[in-house]
Amino acid sequence: VVVTAPIVVTFSEGMDTATVTWTFTPLATVNPSWSGGDTVLTLQPSPSLAECTLYTVLIAGDDKSGVPLAGGPVPNPWSFTTVCTVLPVGGLQIQRVLPNDIRLAWNAVPNADAYRVYDAPDKFAGPWTMRLETTALQFQAPDLTDGNTHYYLVRAVRAGREGPNSTMAAKIELSIGYNPLGTNVYFFSLPYRSEYTRASDIANDLGPGQIDVVARWNAATQSPQLYYYFRGQWRGTNFPINPGDGLYIGSVSAFTWRIVGTDRGLTLSFTANAPPIGNVNWVSVPYGGAYRNARDLVVHIEGHAGPGSNTKIVEVGKWNPATQTEHFVRRAAFAT
Repeated sequence: VVVTAPIVVTFSEGMDTATVTWTFTPLATVNPSWSGGDTVLTLQPSPSLAECTLYTVLIAGDDKSGVPLAGGPVPNPWSFTTVCTVLPVGGLQIQRVLPNDIRLAWNAVPNADAYRVYDAPDKFAGPWTMRLETTALQFQAPDLTDGNTHYYLVRAVRAGREGPNSTMAAKIELSIGYNPLGTNVYFFSLPYRSEYTRASDIANDLGPGQIDVVARWNAATQSPQLYYYFRGQWRGTNFPINPGDGLYIGSVSAFTWRIVGTDRGLTLSFTANAPPIGNVNWVSVPYGGAYRNARDLVVHIEGHAGPGSNTKIVEVGKWNPATQTEHFVRRAAFAT
């Protein structure tokens, strides 16, 4: 029962309202009102009942002829339980704990009895599996080097009832290839909250034995900003990494890159350049986002994917590292 819900008691005939009493166990404060020729008593909690509480109510009194209240088709007294409000878990974070673990941590939820950690290999298809129920505010597991991608959610529990989802954390397993006969550009996304805040963070983590460049796309100039390894040291612009930046690396060997982080809602701004400058905008799509395919991006940006849906964009592209080319979906295909 919602803590502000009115309690409605219906009698088979009019009552002597001066004689009617109500007893709440535990004690509750209510405002009474009568209707239906004194056959309906409404008890409005004031200001509200306590959450997550078992209440018992006993009604007594006489009818207008002075006959005491007798048993009827419903119990008297009767009991009910008020709802247990459970807030969503906030402040979810994930970090690598070398050599093999990840650690989730989150903020305490008021009145929570415990927390449940859920894990899925695919955020859309699942399956979502409960990994742990705990009273602690963290979870550590040997998931970093297990070769799998993981998506994590945490829910608070109160009186057996689960609260809403937390934000989503992810451990992403990227397989970076290397072709000695070709170029080796790999565009990638970072979670919007990750451990990488500058180009040097990625360069130092992966090292010159695996990459020789970290780049960020500059839409204003239609060219990349480069942080590159040359003659024994990193050179160029050690640029800051912002959520949504379009990033790529250049590989010098094949390796596995394990990325962890969480995402947050963010507004990305796009400015159209005046001719003859182009308008390619490489961006990172959040791992916690709801985009399954190119059409989902179009609908989010344009509002629909039908005729006339090119008021803001004309194509959606994705980098293909195997062919080192861009794969585009243009406006004519959006409706299919």
